[in-house]
Amino acid sequence: MKSGTVTEVVHADGRVVNYTYDNSGYISEINRNRRELDAVSGKYEYSYDAIGRLIKSIHDGAIKAEYQYAAFGNRTSLTEGSTSTTYSYDVLDRLLEVNELNNNQSVVKTYDYDKRGNQTNEYVDGVLNKTFTFNGPLTTSPELIMKV
Repeated sequence: MKSGTVTEVVHADGRVVNYTYDNSGYISEINRNRRELDAVSGKYEYSYDAIGRLIKSIHDGAIKAEYQYAAFGNRTSLTEGSTSTTYSYDVLDRLLEVNELNNNQSVVKTYDYDKRGNQTNEYVDGVLNKTFTFNGPLTTSPELIMKV
């Protein structure tokens, strides 16, 4: 563990958070202890692949999320409980489609890009949801067209 790595935080209201790290320096476990139990109290565990990408998160012994990646790093799937999400990319590594399946209900988001690679549109189940206009470097202006 590196010098200066935070291993415990004690809040004024009595909340205590403890951190454990793996051999690569990634957080492998978080323990949140509160005086009164709530949804965020408990033990969180994290697993990473050989190059440091998060592949699994666990809360109090139950798997919360599992992630898979393509060889070059793009996330290809996420499973959270009964929800399974897959991601598709083009040859330029731009996100083209997000398909979320939850209890046999599917939502598909697709994306368009301009010649410079800037995202211009988001569609939800084939219906235009958002349009993005670029006014120069790092100045995007998302505008909600219709709520789905």
